[in-house]
Amino acid sequence: MNPDILIINGLLKRPASKEAAGDEPGFVAISGEKIVAIGTMAELPKGARPTRTIDAENCLVMPGLINTHNHCAMTLFRGLADDLPLISWLQDHIFPAEAKFVNEEMVYWCTRLAAAEMILSGTTTVADGYFHEAAAARALKESGIRAIAAQGVIDFPAPGVPDPANNIAAVAEFIEQWQSDRLI
Repeated sequence: MNPDILIINGLLKRPASKEAAGDEPGFVAISGEKIVAIGTMAELPKGARPTRTIDAENCLVMPGLINTHNHCAMTLFRGLADDLPLISWLQDHIFPAEAKFVNEEMVYWCTRLAAAEMILSGTTTVADGYFHEAAAARALKESGIRAIAAQGVIDFPAPGVPDPANNIAAVAEFIEQWQSDRLI
């Protein structure tokens, strides 16, 4: 076996069975973008010659996390008026802050920050929806995280689409711009 990457000595979360119950140190062999072998350290084929070896002793080896609902650019508003009823939080704090601060540049840089935080915490895929989503999609693509991006649509004036009647046109423009660009 000559994988590109061989992760060894990592704690693998495996389903309990008659043969192997619970967690024990193991290996994961990766060639290209595919996992080609997984097992306990005792099962590691002798003579494996990986291009790169990662010793994951005292570390958990697991699939990447998937964040299924995010508004990445809202990292700017983290901690703003916490612990309020939703309507008060939105109408009295978030909507005014969005009207004042949300633009393409803010969405781009705050999405870059959110992507970096997610990657550092083990998240490999995110579903994001917000305003100026083309700027978010660009930031997500540059970060390397896998993403599903969607232009926000609401029935009142919003950043980037001041007339709600233009929401469908904004979504069509976003789709036209990003449909051939794979983020996943």
